[in-house]
Amino acid sequence: MPHDDSYDRSRRRGRAAGTIPLIGCLWLAGCGVQAYEQRLNDANELFTYQNRLDQVLTRQTWGSPDGSVSFRVPLNYTLIPGPPPVTGDEENAEPVADPRQPTYLGVPEIEGLVSAWKTTVAADSGAATVYLYLLGNQDRILNSGPGKVGAPPEDYLKDLESVLQMQLGITLTEGQSGNDVNVKRQESIPREERFVRRKDFAVARLVPPPEALRNLGLPEGVELEAYLYEHRADPIQIAFLLVAPPKIRDNPEAALRVALETLSVQPPRRAASGEAAPAGNTGF
Repeated sequence: MPHDDSYDRSRRRGRAAGTIPLIGCLWLAGCGVQAYEQRLNDANELFTYQNRLDQVLTRQTWGSPDGSVSFRVPLNYTLIPGPPPVTGDEENAEPVADPRQPTYLGVPEIEGLVSAWKTTVAADSGAATVYLYLLGNQDRILNSGPGKVGAPPEDYLKDLESVLQMQLGITLTEGQSGNDVNVKRQESIPREERFVRRKDFAVARLVPPPEALRNLGLPEGVELEAYLYEHRADPIQIAFLLVAPPKIRDNPEAALRVALETLSVQPPRRAASGEAAPAGNTGF
């Protein structure tokens, strides 16, 4: 019986046709495994990141009354209550001191105080108190507009720096090094944009000289330093001011930097009709 070459060619084409889908399936299976492994790796990294936040920050997010700022506060910080709300005749009411104000800096009040927290930490000389202040230009924004006279909202951080320099007896300069004191440098937090959006800050470590501390009336031998983190999200300008004694066992700035990874900022919400306006101060 003669050999049918056309039959062999048909069989070879059939085997080749069957091989192509098989290779494709194997290739797709390999891609599927890689995609699965990548998703698993991403999930593990996200879990590790969230676990790091939970070890340093409160689980609940804090938000300002006007809705402009929210973030997770470092663990063990207690919210300092503000003054009681004014009732009755607001124009003739006696002024009430705000217990949140850092009066130890030598000024009756600092404009734009949004909120304040404190915590007790271990220091070389025993227990010490660390204060965290959130300040911003929200009141300036809400009180600006046609027919209103007030300090420009866009000048808030510049005005805040002027007060801090005067009260702490320092000169704040621009620079790059993170080790220099009284030098403002630009930073992004977090440095790598992996799970949260990176935000830009102007950062400075403020260290007043001994004579400035004496002028503030602090007891002999008492020292303090401050960490200033400024953030702009037009039209909002906010600042975190962390005040602590220099000789404490755990640097509180590290927890603040983690907290700033959770920061969210948006324009302040005006009080609706019949709703109490957000409390705030009107001048430095």
